[in-house]
Amino acid sequence: MRPITMHDHGRMLRILDRLEFFSTLSSIEKIELIKAKNMFVLAEPGERIIERGTRGNCFYVLISGAVGVGAATGEEGHFATLGPGEVFGEVAFLGGTERGADVVADEQSILFWLGRASMDKLAAPLREKIKDQLILRLVRRVESLNQQLHGAA
Repeated sequence: MRPITMHDHGRMLRILDRLEFFSTLSSIEKIELIKAKNMFVLAEPGERIIERGTRGNCFYVLISGAVGVGAATGEEGHFATLGPGEVFGEVAFLGGTERGADVVADEQSILFWLGRASMDKLAAPLREKIKDQLILRLVRRVESLNQQLHGAA
């Protein structure tokens, strides 16, 4: 993956405005993220974004494109395809644990990438809003799993 610089801040702001993960951020906070170095990366088709078993020191929000979890879509071991707005890598990021699955770009994808060091440099209110979004996603995942369990019983 290679870092990309967002020169058209207005266009990128409109894209972030459409993604739920960034919905609680003010325009000023979104611009702060857009202007930050190396927070947006480009992954090419077939490129591994996350490797299973490695330490989780960052998480991603898919801005555009598609990624396969477990393996690329259509390959053996694939168990989910994620699209724009979806978050991945957050469990290992928050827990400081190993990654549970590979994530591979299915097509050219732009991702928002946030590591621990970068997160620590953000203003406290922005950092808290990002953490809140990560927690919300985890709560929704647990709720979904609970519904699946109760539906199967």
